[in-house]
Amino acid sequence: MNNDIKTIIDVIESFGFEFEILDNFGVSIYKTTLFENIKNNSLNSEKNIINYNDKYYEFSRKSLNINETIYYINKYEDVTRFQNEIMMLKEDSLTTLPNRYAIELFLSNNVGNDYITVICDLDDFKKINDTYGHQQGDVVLKNFGIILKRLLSQNIFVGRYGGEEFVMFFKDTNVKYVKQILSNIREEIKNNIELTNDKYQIKLSSGMCIMDKEKTLKNSIKEADMALYYVKNNGKNADAIYNNITNSCYIIE
Repeated sequence: MNNDIKTIIDVIESFGFEFEILDNFGVSIYKTTLFENIKNNSLNSEKNIINYNDKYYEFSRKSLNINETIYYINKYEDVTRFQNEIMMLKEDSLTTLPNRYAIELFLSNNVGNDYITVICDLDDFKKINDTYGHQQGDVVLKNFGIILKRLLSQNIFVGRYGGEEFVMFFKDTNVKYVKQILSNIREEIKNNIELTNDKYQIKLSSGMCIMDKEKTLKNSIKEADMALYYVKNNGKNADAIYNNITNSCYIIE
């Protein structure tokens, strides 16, 4: 190992990075102990942030010209502290679901994809707050959040929109599937002692909209909200869909 490489190693190690040095042909000539493990885990990463062994690493690549010789440096920097702070900004503190800020990020990063948008609302939630206090209302929201959080996946995004309103975005699916998911949620509500007991029984209303190529996710939220409003004025505890051809809403049986 020549002195140039030793110098590079000493400098980079002083920053605590996990790194790899490649020669000007792209051949690896040195790497730290954890570099390969993090690299292998990066296959399941999102963009350039890699989660490995309960830590977050950010990948970057630099080139160095030393004595007219080009070296390439691939490095993983531990950004766990910053990533955790970012995650806190995106997480609703009560339900631990993605919050309004995270929802806005999702909307801006998913242009051109096909989704079914759902807005759901806990019926008569205000009565629980008024009768049993806001602390009990928080218990209800927290337990409902636990049910929704289990849905989070590559093709389903859920979040707390505000108050007792929640949003769901279902990618590449159909109304029948979404209707079944909503039925499953209601079944879980019935089996949760904090949501269905001798004091109150939580009911769920939802409105949905099928997003097409001419529609943005923000527009689909407005139309799903129109469908939710329709449910609220037609008996509650049901699912409705907005029809963009007739510009009207109807209950899904």
